[in-house]
Amino acid sequence: MSTTDSAAARRTIEAAVLERAQHTSKSKAQDTWSFARAERLLGKEYHGRFLIELLQNAADAWRDARADGSTCELVVVIDESLSLIVANRGMPFPALTVLESLGQIGLSPKEAGEAIGHKGIGFKSTLEISATPEIYSTFTDGMPMLAVRFDAARARELILDQTPDWDTWVADQDEFQQNPLQAVPILRYPTWVDSPPPAVTELGSHGYDTVVRLPYSPALGDTQVWLAKVRDALRDVSDQILVLLGIFDRVRIENRVAGTCEDIVVSTEPGDDSNGTTADTVTITRNGVCSSRWVRYQRQYAEGAELASEVTTAIRLDADDPVRPVHAHGDVESSSPFHLFFPTRIGSGLPFLLHGYFEVDAARTGFFAGSAEQNQSILDALADLVVHA
Repeated sequence: MSTTDSAAARRTIEAAVLERAQHTSKSKAQDTWSFARAERLLGKEYHGRFLIELLQNAADAWRDARADGSTCELVVVIDESLSLIVANRGMPFPALTVLESLGQIGLSPKEAGEAIGHKGIGFKSTLEISATPEIYSTFTDGMPMLAVRFDAARARELILDQTPDWDTWVADQDEFQQNPLQAVPILRYPTWVDSPPPAVTELGSHGYDTVVRLPYSPALGDTQVWLAKVRDALRDVSDQILVLLGIFDRVRIENRVAGTCEDIVVSTEPGDDSNGTTADTVTITRNGVCSSRWVRYQRQYAEGAELASEVTTAIRLDADDPVRPVHAHGDVESSSPFHLFFPTRIGSGLPFLLHGYFEVDAARTGFFAGSAEQNQSILDALADLVVHA
């Protein structure tokens, strides 16, 4: 990192935010309120998925940086300051992505099919557990080239400084009477962080490329409720997800508040099958104890973007009998859901993992009716793969 590059990133961020803070008319203010409403709505649609979305972003960052099929390490930390921190390796987070993907609705340099996530929508789920999320990226000697925090209170101060009529216009809106901060879209106004917290510089010095920090916000509830919500999210880092992502060879989960650490290792033995299908054996251990073993079958069923044309099924093996299949979720009474890397809420009726690049609704409760033909082609390809497996 050079001081010049960091200064340029800061100037880019601050110039864009200053322009956004200048509301020359009430109609422009109404556009900003629309961003704020959409941000809250999308946050509700993605309720409970903040950690999954950050894992998704981390997987995409590694794929962008390395197209050779290699794997990487991820670390998740709950630190003493009551912050959830996720650090990943891979493509850095540039200033323009902060402005154009996170600060807009539905804009992204990525085309659908090139990544797990796109258009920066999922990151809005982080507002469920933090009113002041932070992003740090591109480290040299522990110091980041990009260092931003999102804070509605600070953004409102900037808007008031640039738009004298703001409070008058907001006062006319009944929905903002009790909380004027709801008129401000948090992720649209990043501010620069001059001194990153020690936990961030520590992870940066260990070679991580991007660190997302989600500090506890008292406005969002009691600390114990916050901790419970984070612990629930940590349980989402399941063996099933790690098998299907195929990106992380190690995930370390440090709870520095409770003084615990879970070290998850994903070991893969590559195997070639036939008809363009791979059949890899995947073993997952947690703190040195085998958690599950799988055979993962994968193939490309069409030309085009690699992720979009990929289908996967994974069969779980009995811990004591390496050739005996068992139910993927350890519950013979429940159906395994279809996965879009992460589980949907659409039951498959089958006892093993099934993944495809489906088009689903935001809540992942059903296939998107407008993409029936595309989804059917994926289901057909999965059916062929399952029979083969």
